[in-house]
Parts: sequence; C-alpha cells; structure tokens
Amino acid sequence: MTALCGVCAPGADAADSQLADAGAKFEFLFSWYRVKDEASAKDFSEIGVTDIIAGGSKGVAAAKKYGLVPYCTFMPVGPHKQVLRAEEQKLHDFINGADLRGRLPKEELRRILDERRKAVGCRFGGEPSEPLDLCATLIDCFLSDTNCILAKAEIDRTLAANPDAEGIAFDFIGYTNFRSCECDDCRARLAAYLKKAGLEENETSRNGFFRTSLVSYINTLVDYVHGVRPGIKVTIHLYPVFLPDPIYGRDLRADTVQETVAWYFQWPDAKIADYTRRIHAGERQPGSVSVPFVGLNAATDRALAHKTPARLEEELRIILAAGGRRLGVCNGADMVKPGYREVFTKYCRRPSANRSNPSD
Repeated sequence: MTALCGVCAPGADAADSQLADAGAKFEFLFSWYRVKDEASAKDFSEIGVTDIIAGGSKGVAAAKKYGLVPYCTFMPVGPHKQVLRAEEQKLHDFINGADLRGRLPKEELRRILDERRKAVGCRFGGEPSEPLDLCATLIDCFLSDTNCILAKAEIDRTLAANPDAEGIAFDFIGYTNFRSCECDDCRARLAAYLKKAGLEENETSRNGFFRTSLVSYINTLVDYVHGVRPGIKVTIHLYPVFLPDPIYGRDLRADTVQETVAWYFQWPDAKIADYTRRIHAGERQPGSVSVPFVGLNAATDRALAHKTPARLEEELRIILAAGGRRLGVCNGADMVKPGYREVFTKYCRRPSANRSNPSD
C-alpha cells in the first residue's frame, strides 16, 4: 500500500509525519454499519471497531460479546419536509428522478440517477464543488417540530425498542440545501429572531439564525436522551454539511461529535490535516469530544466516489499525524472488505485494548 511521505498542511513538520510512523493508532473507531449477528460483530472487532450500530436484540448481544459498544439510531422528524427554493427543488427533482418514478426498472433507474448526479457534480451532502448542490435526501423540517415533541416521542420509541443499546447515533440533522429551510414556519421563526435581535435580513443574519437553531435542536435532544437514560452515549455525524460553518461541533453536547475531515470525494491532503487540527482546537462543551469522520466507498460503478485502500491509508496517516486518535467511518460495510480491512487493522487498536472482549 502507498505510504504517506508527509503532511503538506501549513505548520506540519517532521515531528508530525513521524507521529503516525511511531505506532500511533486510533483508540476509538465508530462504524456506521448495522451489525446483526455474531459473525459480523467478530469481523468488525478484528479490524479495531469499538462502537457500532446494532440491529435488534440479536445485534446488540453480538456486539457486546465482541467488545463493541452497540448503538441505536435517530434521524430528525417534523410535521413536513423542508422547503427548498425553486431552483433547488428543480435540481432535487432531477437528481432523484421525479420524472422517472414508476416508469423504469429499478436497475435502469439507478443507472440514470447515477449519471445525473455525476453530471451536476452532486457531492451527496458533503461540501459542494458546484455553486448549486443538495443532499439527495429531502429532510424533515425539524425546526417546525415545536418543543421537539415529535423528536422526543421518536427517541422514546427508539430507546424502548432497544433497551440494551449503550448509545444512540444521530444522523441527517441538517438542511437539505446546506443552509436553511424556506417553509412558512421557518420564515416566521426567522422574522421573529431578526425582530428580537434588531437585525436586518441578510446572509449573515440568516446564517446566524439557522446555525443557532440547528445547535439548539441538537443540544435539546442530547440533553433529553441523557435525561431519560442516564449513562447512554450520544454520537452525531454533522451531516449534511452546514456550509456557512462546516465545523460547528464545538458547541454541541453530544458525547462524541463526528466531524468530516475526509469526504468520499477526495479532498487535498492539506485540507484533511487542517480540518483535523481545527476540530480538536479550542474549548468544547464539557464531556464532548471530537471525532474525525471519513467517507469510504469501495464500489467503482456509482456516482458516489470510489476510494482505494491506498488512498484510505494515506488519509488515516494524515489524520493521525495531525493529532486525531478517534475515527468515524461510513460506509461501514466496506470497512471489512479485502484491502480495506487490512488498513483498519494496521491503524486501529482492537476493542480488547479498551473494553473486556471474550475470546472466540
């Protein structure tokens, strides 16, 4: 596999590049794979995964047997979907084949959607490469969930259905267009925010409102989870990207905040190192730690970019050299495929080093 010669970020020096060579490893590794049985739990434990999504009581039991911390999942709910601007809605319809639904076989539809997403430079909710880009999933308007009533009810159902889960993973808490929601509820909330603050509506004030609202929503739910089940761990992947401030995890109270430092589409080495340093810099909320997140896709025939094992290794070395010791990865299923599993095994400690892990 290709070895990284050095980190080309500003401020990197020989000591940085030697860090990964000196046996530094990731001590926390979160996989966004839903483990369902002992065979898969064993597989993931062998490559160094410490925390993982678990499906049902069988998946939870299997995860625990092999020293993995099992999580259930939560995605935001709201009374309606987020509302996009006209040009955004047109793009969203195009990349999701609104004009093709029910007219084509599944595989043909998938092929066409891949072609469309490649053509417009879709980055699947990560930082865009084009002026107009969107998350392919139209997210519920969680800001219209007054007092988080719907979200809290969903969390109650999730925790009740997973009594032995030791963590809950938040995902898709963000804006489909990476900035805002244009529904009537959000417009009214924005107007009230501006009036109270004595601000004119402009890009800066809008960004301030939607960032504040996003952080408040997440922290409200983190506090709720900790209140109804003390001791449970909350992790969140900051997704989709909030473009005005991609790295806002310092304000969140989740136990672990997974912040993207290397997306599926290849980022420059300097950016990976810079983001890794930035998410670990400065003060955070008490009890919360930052976790560098890496996108991984082993498939070579889709619109989502392919990442080789060699490139994955380069990225892990950069993150380690920049001081990262925790890692989150999706697509989780690809982590145990040949070529990739050897990379994780090389750079990640096995769960037995952190938590009791029974012998086979």
